[in-house]
Amino acid sequence: MRKLHLVAPLVAFLPLTLSACSDGAFGTGVPPETVLDEASEQDLQDLCVAVSNEMLALVTGPIQRAFCTSVGIRVDSASVSCREARDVCISNAEPPMVTSCDNINMAAFDACDTTVGEAEDCMRQLRANVNRISGQITCSLTPEDLDTIDIGVEDLLPADCTAIAEECPALGMLLSFDLDTIE
Repeated sequence: MRKLHLVAPLVAFLPLTLSACSDGAFGTGVPPETVLDEASEQDLQDLCVAVSNEMLALVTGPIQRAFCTSVGIRVDSASVSCREARDVCISNAEPPMVTSCDNINMAAFDACDTTVGEAEDCMRQLRANVNRISGQITCSLTPEDLDTIDIGVEDLLPADCTAIAEECPALGMLLSFDLDTIE
């Protein structure tokens, strides 16, 4: 089983290509029963923007905070506290690249039976998993404590999201994570 070790844990998420900010709630504005291979170009653009916004909110929020906290735990010393190192890490983080949702390839969604509602559920589950996992990483941990935190990739990525990514590769590209895993 592959384990995600949180030594330099969530940095691999930062290369995700993303869009503008999210308010924390996830919804596309598209009827949830809409099947993606029958959706209009506007519906697919709205879904793309919503997924991109949610991924941006996760990457620049709890994922970045967890990563920078783990960095702070590693450099915590008499001269630099975990919180100071975390705050510097967050303030120096480069902004993610922006995903363009302007030119949706409709053919990329052919034979994709996933509904908008299923995609929305995937994103809600992903947010819950990220928040739960990132909540475990605080400056109260020692480097030794951090070393004991093993989170399996399956704990982060909901099974529903994996199934959607397999069925709908075009949507799966927005949901993809480039995980730095250690066997």
